[in-house]
Amino acid sequence: MASKKKPKTISKKLKFSRIQVVSIGVILVAAAIAVALFAHASSAKCINSTFGQGSSGACVSDIQYMLNAFNNPTIHGLSPISPQLPINGQYTAATAFTVGAYQKYYRSYYGTNVDGVVGPKTWAAFCNNYAISGEISSSLLPIRQAAVAAVNAGCTLHVGSGQ
Repeated sequence: MASKKKPKTISKKLKFSRIQVVSIGVILVAAAIAVALFAHASSAKCINSTFGQGSSGACVSDIQYMLNAFNNPTIHGLSPISPQLPINGQYTAATAFTVGAYQKYYRSYYGTNVDGVVGPKTWAAFCNNYAISGEISSSLLPIRQAAVAAVNAGCTLHVGSGQ
C-alpha cells in the first residue's frame, strides 16, 4: 500500500506593528473613498438638476448629508427640525419636509422658495454653506460629510475655515 503524502503546509506568521496596521487601514479606507468619489464624479453634476419627492440616487444622498448637517443641533445650535434622515438616496416626504425647513431658514439670504424641492436657489445655499475647504477636514462628522457631499454634487470648493 502506497503511503499517502501530506501536502506541505507553509505557514509563516506575519507580525505587524500597530503603525503598520493603522497605515494599511488608512490606505484601504482612502482607496474605498477614491472609488466612491470616482463613481459619483462620473455622473452628471447634481447642481444642474432639480430634485423632489420621488427622486432617487447619489445626488439625493448628497442632499441628505447636507440636510443632516443643517439639522444637527450640535452644529447650528438650532432645535432639530426632524430626526436625522437616513442616507438612502430616496427623496421621501421626510426629505422634502427637511428641505422646506432649510429653505425657510435661508429664504432671506438666498431667496429660496419654500417648496421642498431642491432647485437652483437651494443648490446655491447648499454650495455656499457646505463647499468650504476647512470643512473637508472638520472634526465634526456631519460637517465633513456635508462638505464632501457638496463637492460631489458639483459645488465649487471655496476657501474658508469651517467649523
